[in-house]
Order: sequence, then C-alpha cells, then structure tokens
Amino acid sequence: MKKGEPDSELARYAESQRKVVACLRKEGFDVPDPDARGLFDSSRVGKDAQALRGLEKCEPLGLPMPESLKEDLEPVRAPEEIAVMKRFGECMRENGAPDYPEMNEKGNLEDWSWHPTNAAAKHASQFCNKKIYGVDVTAVEPKG
Repeated sequence: MKKGEPDSELARYAESQRKVVACLRKEGFDVPDPDARGLFDSSRVGKDAQALRGLEKCEPLGLPMPESLKEDLEPVRAPEEIAVMKRFGECMRENGAPDYPEMNEKGNLEDWSWHPTNAAAKHASQFCNKKIYGVDVTAVEPKG
C-alpha cells in the first residue's frame, strides 16, 4: 500500500468511486457524491450513446466492488421466497438453460452476469416465468 492510500478494501473502493464520479462530472453528467461505501446513483448518467461513452471512459477508474459490500447489499429473503427462486432455477436448468446459475443460501444468483442468449434459454425463461411465477414474459418489451 502506498503512503496516503486508504487502508481497507472498502475505503479503497469508495475512493475509486469518487474518482469515477469526478470523471463523470468532467464528462458533463450530474451525478451525486458517492456515500461512505462508494455507492452512488449511476442511473442519473442515462443510457444513451453519450452516457455509454462517459461510462466507458470513467468506469475503469473504479475498483471492483468488495465481496463484503456485495454481501451487505444482497436482499434478505424469506425462506419461502428462496424456495420458489430455487424451483425457478431448477426449472431453467431442466428446460433448456443448463448453465443457469445456482442460488446461494440467501436466494441470490451466484453469477449475476447470466443472460438468456440462445433460443433454448429464452424459451426456458418464458416457460419457467409462466410456470413458477404465473407471469407471461413473452409480451414484455425491454426498456432502453
């Protein structure tokens, strides 16, 4: 660790997020200061081409979120909700998405980056949302 650097992983993360925010402001975005844990409302940046360019330029200044903070941010779910979510995961793996991630003990996906990219996975998502949650996602239009 260099002299003058924050001495904890969380402090280093928060400091890196302040650099990201400063960069975004320099790029013309009105974003709030990060909180003590380094969290800020990035939705105010937007999703248009200018926002994507700003994020591409500024996000590399930030460090990866510490595991301890990720765990703190995970919602607390009731055992019944976790059971339903695990049934959804089993349904996905049995119906065309064998790589659908497992849930941890809190009911959160172990790999948040998974997306249904092939036709079988998209079909499994539609089928399982209807079967497990009673929701027809075939008519849902993505926002963007």
